[in-house]
Amino acid sequence: EKGSMLNTYFGLRFDSAEGTLTSIPELLDNYLPDMRLLPMFLLRLAIQVDWSEEEKCFAGVATELAEWYMVRPGRAWADMIPSELRELA
Repeated sequence: EKGSMLNTYFGLRFDSAEGTLTSIPELLDNYLPDMRLLPMFLLRLAIQVDWSEEEKCFAGVATELAEWYMVRPGRAWADMIPSELRELA
């Protein structure tokens, strides 16, 4: 139901016929979020985002994307992030 909006504004694309996620946004060049957290991200999109009000919806989706894409210290791929971006994490 919200797939078109998620694709247009956030780069999240779903195949409605298959019920699968087919595309995620590239928020940082050459950076892929921890895919082990994908199920939790999708669950939180469903239950944490207030879909009834546009402003709250956009803020909620942005928050959940930020949480999923967050650089977590101690992960091997975290060392690949440029130091100036790591300092912001």
